[in-house]
Amino acid sequence: MKTLKEAREILFKRFPVFGLPGREMVSVPEAVGRVLAEPVFAKLSSPNFHAAAMDGIAVKAQTTFGAS
Repeated sequence: MKTLKEAREILFKRFPVFGLPGREMVSVPEAVGRVLAEPVFAKLSSPNFHAAAMDGIAVKAQTTFGAS
């Protein structure tokens, strides 16, 4: 068992070109299939109250068919 810091050091030593990719701003349509660099927050909530038990999960609908 390694700490997160030790694991990262091992990973980056063995794969020196591996690392965190650069950040860039793209439009929403261009962002499809990409990974966020940081959390995204809505400027305006709809509905206007906290109604979700869990936020931040996005899935492709077709991969959830038949899930229970």
